[in-house]
Amino acid sequence: METKCMRARWEEILDRCLTDLRDKYKNLSEAQIASKIGMNRATLNRVYNEKRRPHLANLVKILIGSGNDVLVKEALDSYDADVANVFDIALASEDNKIVSHEFEKLINDRTVFVAYVLSSLDSGTDKAQLINVLGSAGMDAISLLVQREWVSEFNGRYYKSSKHNMVRSFDSIKRHLNTYVDFYKIGHIEKKRNYVHTMTEGLNLNGMMAARSAHKRFHEEMAKIMDDKRNHGEIPFFSVALCDSFTSIESETTKKEYAL
Repeated sequence: METKCMRARWEEILDRCLTDLRDKYKNLSEAQIASKIGMNRATLNRVYNEKRRPHLANLVKILIGSGNDVLVKEALDSYDADVANVFDIALASEDNKIVSHEFEKLINDRTVFVAYVLSSLDSGTDKAQLINVLGSAGMDAISLLVQREWVSEFNGRYYKSSKHNMVRSFDSIKRHLNTYVDFYKIGHIEKKRNYVHTMTEGLNLNGMMAARSAHKRFHEEMAKIMDDKRNHGEIPFFSVALCDSFTSIESETTKKEYAL
């Protein structure tokens, strides 16, 4: 439940971010600023004029775009403490950094995204692996990343240039869910190399929260496996998990109102 104190704090954070955003891009129009941070101009205009709490994804864009990454957890606490904690864990290490909108635009391209992900492995990647995974387009993608100085080449292997691990926006994460799914291989099932499940049921709010908590525990366990250096090798493994409802909160609310 949002208290007056919480509301006052996120309003203060939002005011600061909006001011910093204008100061940072003082020579740009509102439409240009919106484009810079990956927001719709009309949406940014409403946030400026109405000072209402924006949707979570837009708040993150405003925080990052204004250079207020350090306020991410505090701002997100007013939306969802668990989500805020995920960001806090991700940003607690100096090795992790929220990426800029400009970089996210670059990796909107699936091939460029996968090439960068491969270069981000501890072991890096090489020409043979890039071509194996992405075909000849893989070399074009890695060349672009090298040109933009996001990736560097050393002794025939490619590594991400920055020491930072990228913490992407929700929009970017959603965009590339299908990218990962496309690499799920049916032929690996019998070799016990992968795993998949899909489950659907009508749940109440308690059931949904329990399912979400189960996903959160899985996330924490998988993070431990991925972070354990003893498990590291040259196989470019990935893990993806998500849960949600087919309906939106808004449509569920409307349905209840009609029922009344």
